Amino acid sequence: MDGHAVKSPNLEEKRQEFRKYLESTGVTEKLTNALMKLYQQETKPDDPIAYIRKQLCEECPDVEKVMEMQTQIDELAKEKKLAAAEIAIIKSQVKKTASEIDMIINTKYLELKADEAGNSLLKEYLTDDNFEKLKALKTDVNGTLLDNIQSGLYNFDSDIGIFASDKNAYDVFEGLFTGVLEDYHDVEGDPIHPESKWGDSHELEDLDPESNFIKSIRIIVGRSLNEFEFMPLLNVEKFEKIEEKISKALIKIDDEEYKGTYQTLSSIDDKDVKKWIEDGTLFPEPEDKFLKSAETYRCWPKGRGLFKNEKNNVRAWINVEEHVQFISADEGANLQKVYERLSKIIELVGELEFAKHERWGYLAHNLKNIGNTMRIIVKAKIPKLSLEENSNKFESLLEATHIKAKDLPEKGYYELMSTKRVGLTEIETALDFQKGIKEIMTAEKCLYL
Repeated sequence: MDGHAVKSPNLEEKRQEFRKYLESTGVTEKLTNALMKLYQQETKPDDPIAYIRKQLCEECPDVEKVMEMQTQIDELAKEKKLAAAEIAIIKSQVKKTASEIDMIINTKYLELKADEAGNSLLKEYLTDDNFEKLKALKTDVNGTLLDNIQSGLYNFDSDIGIFASDKNAYDVFEGLFTGVLEDYHDVEGDPIHPESKWGDSHELEDLDPESNFIKSIRIIVGRSLNEFEFMPLLNVEKFEKIEEKISKALIKIDDEEYKGTYQTLSSIDDKDVKKWIEDGTLFPEPEDKFLKSAETYRCWPKGRGLFKNEKNNVRAWINVEEHVQFISADEGANLQKVYERLSKIIELVGELEFAKHERWGYLAHNLKNIGNTMRIIVKAKIPKLSLEENSNKFESLLEATHIKAKDLPEKGYYELMSTKRVGLTEIETALDFQKGIKEIMTAEKCLYL
């Protein structure tokens, strides 16, 4: 051996075959011509690969052309979205006749009764006697029984199945609403909902000062303008009037901490829409089947929009589920600060008059959101309590503290939300939640001992 590598005959044969393949298919000639053209360029291009690519495919679009084509695609996508919205608006303007309503409600009611899997509150409380008494009634703005129960009639897996058509539905369909509301909100008798009272926020605390468990906190309060119907009965003009009235009140705010900007949904850049939905700044896409069946998304995206202050810790969603949802949010667990901001933003739009009921408090399209309407939500990590062996203890704690838990994709993380809002003032709900969260965290800590 002379120390030189000996080429494998098989390898040399494969190389020769590959060369012949490149020559016979014209690849060698194309590459040679492209490289020669590059060689002949007195001023060499900054991106030689792009230059060669263009020589190899003279009819292929350059970067500028590709960007132009992408812009055209984006514009077409927007046009398609707008066209779909216009079609939805046209469909929403088509009114059902009395005979159509009668046929639908009778047929779907029989299907609901026959279903054996669902156990919605609608199914439980809409007895035959109730159905016969209520099916022909209408509110003073023509809200029918079907307008109120259509979500539950089309979704047997609903928990409630009722979304109010307007503020008067609570009285006109009292024979159905009362039992459902008393059951869901765990109230009895005939209480009068207390007047709004935000109280002394200094009674509230940082729920997790060492940041061991709670990652973030937000508080949501929904309101409905007194002079307008709820979602199922609104047309485009009314959606836009609601949007205009509420957004004007918000834009007028000049307090440095709370002043901000308002954007209609259609004016928000698509990239921002995606990012803001993911981080909770913007409301989700209209995909919830229960809300869709309730006609909550009528005329979407008309009349919908977002207000947010400069720090993005105060927001308002317009015409998403209620006429407006005020949101105060922050990283960490300082309930006092988040609560203070929410009470202040509502105070600053005090010119707006909201629908209210003597017994049920502030009224809403979604029956879950009545009373003081406050939902306090924390994102918390409770790895021990959430283990299967501790499930009974966890469930008992949630029931005792009036807190609902939702499992999140992040392992060990839960969304913990207050549920007690009827018959309580705002400060009472906040204090009740504070007490409950402390009990849950204490139970979690005890499992480490």
